Amino acid sequence: MRSRFKFLCGTAAAAILAAGASAQQSATERVQVSGQRPAVQNLADRQVYTIQSDLQSATGSVSDVLRNLPSVEVDVEGNISLRGDRNVTVLIDGKRSAMLAGSLGEALEQIPADHIEKIEVITNPSAEFKAEGSGGVINIVMKKNADADEAAMVRLNVGNDGRFNTSASGSTKFGRYTATGNISYRRDVRYRTGDTQRGSDQSQTTKAKNFRQGLQLRLGAEAEFDARNTLAATLFSRFSTGRIDRREFNRVQSGSYTFGSERLGEGLRKRDNLEVSLEYTHTFARKGEELRFELQRGFDWDNSRDTYTNLAPLSATTQDFLQTRSSEIETEARADYILPFVDGSLLKAGYNYQDELNDYSNFGRYFDGSVWTVDTDYTNRFVVDMTIHAAYATYDRKFGPLSVLAGLRLENTTVTADQRTLGSRIENSYLDLYPSLHLTYDLGEKRQLRLNYSRRINRPDDEDINPSYEYHDAFNVSAGNPYLKPEQTDVIEAGYKYTNDMFDTLLTGYFRRTRNGFTDVSRYISDTVVLTTRENLARAINAGLEFTVNGDIVKDLGVRFSTTGYYNEIDPGALALGKARSGLAWSGKLSLEYKITPDDQFQLSGNYTARRLTAQGYRLPNFTANAGYRHAFSDTLAGVVTAMNLFDSHKDKTVLDSGAVSEIAVRHQSGRMLYAGLVFTFGGGDGGRDEGEQTGENPE
Repeated sequence: MRSRFKFLCGTAAAAILAAGASAQQSATERVQVSGQRPAVQNLADRQVYTIQSDLQSATGSVSDVLRNLPSVEVDVEGNISLRGDRNVTVLIDGKRSAMLAGSLGEALEQIPADHIEKIEVITNPSAEFKAEGSGGVINIVMKKNADADEAAMVRLNVGNDGRFNTSASGSTKFGRYTATGNISYRRDVRYRTGDTQRGSDQSQTTKAKNFRQGLQLRLGAEAEFDARNTLAATLFSRFSTGRIDRREFNRVQSGSYTFGSERLGEGLRKRDNLEVSLEYTHTFARKGEELRFELQRGFDWDNSRDTYTNLAPLSATTQDFLQTRSSEIETEARADYILPFVDGSLLKAGYNYQDELNDYSNFGRYFDGSVWTVDTDYTNRFVVDMTIHAAYATYDRKFGPLSVLAGLRLENTTVTADQRTLGSRIENSYLDLYPSLHLTYDLGEKRQLRLNYSRRINRPDDEDINPSYEYHDAFNVSAGNPYLKPEQTDVIEAGYKYTNDMFDTLLTGYFRRTRNGFTDVSRYISDTVVLTTRENLARAINAGLEFTVNGDIVKDLGVRFSTTGYYNEIDPGALALGKARSGLAWSGKLSLEYKITPDDQFQLSGNYTARRLTAQGYRLPNFTANAGYRHAFSDTLAGVVTAMNLFDSHKDKTVLDSGAVSEIAVRHQSGRMLYAGLVFTFGGGDGGRDEGEQTGENPE
């Protein structure tokens, strides 16, 4: 593995340097595009954000950029939600990817934002997309770097607390062949604290330092055999390691006595990803007619080890050792056909096969002060095999000012969950139809009405259905529910879009009705320990109104503003969580971009989320702010300074007030993250004065 890794890195570096050398010889002075404004495209079925205008993309991760996008929320732990719904499908170039294996939040924090061309936020996807994700779809489109014959870019960023990241990317063309590559290294440190008060007799304080580093490589090649046939191949690989140092203080009050204990944790992480994909495209004689085949196979190997030392007065020192090893193999094949008609209408049809085979092995030992004993509650092996066959068709046609995009998707899912240690094997198979309809009516004078509908599904994750215990700390354990049903959501959206020479505005109302929705349920299993599991709600209703504005306030001052007000109603049904709950909430995001001089740009952004409802309580308000400054030294060299979590205010505060558990928990990402970096570009790449310069024109 090490020799193959050196070979891949050497190949990428050689390709990038070769492209850079050739590009440097042929580089010519580029023309600056004037009139910067946020690059946002309000398309009929999605919002498209070209993130180069966000200065956080120069130094941060994909998670850092997502925090600034309308409709998207990222919490302290990296969990993503769309309009308050955490059941979101995240894709890379329209497909699932090994880049996102394991914890989605951790994976997104490891992907450099400067490798991203744009992000598509699709709150109501058409039948062309997989039906997975009741909250919607976030599609991350990677840079291809193939606009010029040769192009290359090098970035170097240094941050506080030992943070560091660097990347290099390049592309070259020779005849009908194109080669692209990027390689990056990222070292990140995150400090997190937590305070939990459970009732009046339990409290817990935690402090953790999370160190991660990763080397990521992506290589691509494309061959145009002739004017109608193209073959493309992509190789992705990532090698990452990490360490978590955790300190935990626990207090239990019993009558007039107070018992205190301390727990010290040391965790080691190692994760490797490998993905290979092939894509063949054939274009027919009829303009726009196309047939495309894709084949992709991804691998993820994870190994985590945690050692805990338990200290308590007048008691022997004890230890816990927990190890988790997993392998995930995903195979995907798809075929898509596009057929245009003479009347301007368009038919798309396709088939998609997906298979996921995931194998998890957990091993635990306990040291009572004299001997090590196997922890049978934690030790287990769990294997999940899921296969999905899907077929879809969409039809797009204009009737005067009315545009209609109608679609239907059929998905057959088979899941086998085999808890081999407990001798529990559950098989589930279901067939469902997922219709979609997108209507757009052009009112003229750059005004437009929209009405959309889709049906979505959210399948349980593997950990959601594994019944074995997972220990988090002295007071908290979790377990999956093997009988958890998929949740089904019907989504309706209505919108009004208006565009003038300065602003793009979009007003959208939405309504979501969910059956068998997932929720976390916490219950005491002893006097001090709470078990958290996943359960199905009877139903949940979400409705809201969202308003976004993108444009220029005055010359050289751009603004991106969004606000959402929403209503939530949760009916727990047979769950012992009390009666149905409902509530109102709102959130807002504001980003200002000021072009001080042709070479200097300043950006300030802030995000606020008000109190939100949960099944057993609510989340309290949260506010974060970021800032950035960019100076272009020349057409090929720029410097960037960014500050994230500017006021050290990024925290999540959750209250549980059901009859089962009474708790207040605060999770805080402590400390500001500061970066200073350089961007060097040569050839046809974007950099220097050009990077982030956008006209803001909508291609619709």
